[in-house]
Amino acid sequence: EKTSISNSFNYRIPFKVSQNFLYLFSLEEITPSLFLDLELTDSINYATGVNINLVSAILGLKPLNLDLSTAYDFKNDRIISNFSIDIKF
Repeated sequence: EKTSISNSFNYRIPFKVSQNFLYLFSLEEITPSLFLDLELTDSINYATGVNINLVSAILGLKPLNLDLSTAYDFKNDRIISNFSIDIKF
């Protein structure tokens, strides 16, 4: 049997005027967060890390969501990184 618990602290930073880069990419919001994940099985496994979510658009038309995260896994003694892109058509 496995039990998982996760907690995160988020702070949303919206821009009143979106920031434009090279007339191609506009940044509308940044949401940094700190998180802690616990997994209870035969032993306790936990990880803590930082996540940054960017809400933006390509050419001002297509919504684009970029998500970057890095966590330290204490059980396996290693750093785990993740990068994801979500484009809505």
